[in-house]
Amino acid sequence: MNRYIKEKWYTLSIRNKQLVFFGIIIFLVSLIWFYTQQNTYKFMNNYNDNLNQYYRINKLHGEISQNAISIENYIRESRQEDLESYITSKQTVLEILEEVDRDVNTLDTYLQVNAIKSSINEYFTACEEARKIDRADNYYIPLYEALKINNYIKGYIQQLLNISLREGNWFYNNELVPEANYVRNITLVSIILISLLCLFFAVLFSNYLTKPIRHLAASSLKMSEGDLDIKDIGLKSKDEVGVLGDSFTKMSVSIKRMVDDLKEKSIIEKMLHEEELKNVKMEQLLKEAEFMGLQSQINPHFLFNTLNIIARTSMFENAENTTKLILYLSAIFRYNLESQSDYITLSKEIEITEKYIYIQKYRFGDRLKFDVQCNVNTDQVYVPRFTLQPLVENAIIHGIEPKESGGSLRVKVFSKNDKIQLRIIDNGTGIPFDRKVKILNSSGDPYKGHTTGIGITNVMTRLRKYLSNDECFKIYSKERLGTIVTLTFPKKDVDKLA
Repeated sequence: MNRYIKEKWYTLSIRNKQLVFFGIIIFLVSLIWFYTQQNTYKFMNNYNDNLNQYYRINKLHGEISQNAISIENYIRESRQEDLESYITSKQTVLEILEEVDRDVNTLDTYLQVNAIKSSINEYFTACEEARKIDRADNYYIPLYEALKINNYIKGYIQQLLNISLREGNWFYNNELVPEANYVRNITLVSIILISLLCLFFAVLFSNYLTKPIRHLAASSLKMSEGDLDIKDIGLKSKDEVGVLGDSFTKMSVSIKRMVDDLKEKSIIEKMLHEEELKNVKMEQLLKEAEFMGLQSQINPHFLFNTLNIIARTSMFENAENTTKLILYLSAIFRYNLESQSDYITLSKEIEITEKYIYIQKYRFGDRLKFDVQCNVNTDQVYVPRFTLQPLVENAIIHGIEPKESGGSLRVKVFSKNDKIQLRIIDNGTGIPFDRKVKILNSSGDPYKGHTTGIGITNVMTRLRKYLSNDECFKIYSKERLGTIVTLTFPKKDVDKLA
């Protein structure tokens, strides 16, 4: 999600980026304004509710007083307008009392309102009795009782007003004032944060515009002084500044390419000379296997002839194993001395390798296990001489020999995706990572063959030169687990070599 937002931000123009920022600021300001207004309306409503409650209580006090005057005038003078005033006032008193009762929200006001309700009921009962009694009787007794109750009611109403004022004062000091302070602090902090955000954006946007422009100016100055090696500005945005940076980079690359083309024409002879040296080096690499095969050997023809004499003597003496060992060693020497062709069939390479393994098994005994798996016609596959044997020897000497328990070695030849693959697999000690890197980079071969003097780097270099493919030689190795060397021969190249 963050990556998507960054990509969208980089593609926005400068104008749209400003609109997005100001839109966010307007939204935050509107949010603060809405929050402040909501709380202001809340405070006003609470304050208005308290005032209305005080007004109703005070009005109730006035109406109950007016009602007492009306009933007293009616009882004494029997005027119809006083009776109507009494009845109207009575209805008003009951309505106001109902509103006051509906707004009760504390225990004290609840008890006080109940006392007022009970007293008003007793008062109106006494008033109705006074209306029914004839003047001849003692009509003033129930009237006096009603007026007495009316005085109690007015006292109760005054107490209710005092309770409401006390509770309103407590609510104001403990609820409204802290909440108003909280809203004020929130508003103040929000304004400070928005101001800091605006300041941060101003600095960020200023740097965003001026930094690449300063970089462009410095690069232009370097170009004017003749330094054409200008690095990429590296602007990620795709707005106007990014387009300017990309255009400048392309322009500098084009100018440098033109200058380089001119320089290339002036040094073409030097390049031809270097190419000639490379060709000489390639020819040396092609013959290196043969040279290494003859190195450190004292009169190999004499040694080869002597081995043949010893083999015949062992045969006459019926020493079959000795004879076989000497014949296999002679075959390896003969193969080593042959140099008619740089290529040989894979079957011949495997044959020589098996003879080498036969000799090594007399040295290692049961510690060395070897087998060959092949599902292609190796007589029709041609490989450079000394391709398989040096790799097998390396696996034995440096991979299996250091292990006290020995190990196993397998050669697999198979066809895959119109290519011939040759794998040498061992479960030896493996090749350290730094050594493997040096081998693959042709920066030195710590593993030189004991028999021919040919190491892994030599085999890899010859294969890459012959096949013109760096992917034809791969090494997979893990310390203490083993090594897999994979050689890949495209069939069309194999046919061409044949």
